[in-house]
Amino acid sequence: MNLARIIEDLKTNILGQTPGYPFMMRGREDVLFVHITKTAGTAIKRALNFHRNRKDFNGFTHAKHLSARDIRHIIGPEKFDRAFSFAFVRNPWSRTVSLYRYKIRKNPNIKLHSDFSFDQFVKTFYGQKKPSLAFAGKNYWTQLDWITDENGKIIVDFVGKFENIEQDSKIIMHKILGKSISLPSVNVNHPPLDYRTFYTEELKELIAEYFKEDIDYFGYAF
Repeated sequence: MNLARIIEDLKTNILGQTPGYPFMMRGREDVLFVHITKTAGTAIKRALNFHRNRKDFNGFTHAKHLSARDIRHIIGPEKFDRAFSFAFVRNPWSRTVSLYRYKIRKNPNIKLHSDFSFDQFVKTFYGQKKPSLAFAGKNYWTQLDWITDENGKIIVDFVGKFENIEQDSKIIMHKILGKSISLPSVNVNHPPLDYRTFYTEELKELIAEYFKEDIDYFGYAF
């Protein structure tokens, strides 16, 4: 643990300040980010100087991918409602390809099975009815699941789109910082490919059915 981390933990536990949650900017408790997987969230967090994943003084690891419900539970509804909260969403067909390529590159268990095709990936994870949120990993969630409460109401203040990230991130930055700054390029899948080339008609329909709520609400098309 480096000196900066030690000082941060001391402030948290001796002075009673809020822990360095990864959904908060450093030095700001009035900005909350719901980091949905594969929506350029890491770039946004680095640009805006959010806390990194870390363990607090009690050894609890704060995951970087927490839903709006998770965050509201951790900090309490009053603090959540006072803060400016935002998230980014992405075309489900594009996001699924990005998630597959990321998993192949980063997950050692999948790497052992180099013949694990995109067809298998989609049919394994999304070729069945969406399980209950209580029993499902977040990669099974719709993007609406990340930003809604128990009654299905959206509880974040702003939802940007990955496809409009330059424009939408400027809106957020001007609100938070009063200026816009450039986004770094991180966790980008290379080489860039047209996600449509990964799909057969069958796979296209499986994603369309599984993520129907996102597609309908956010107006996405293949």
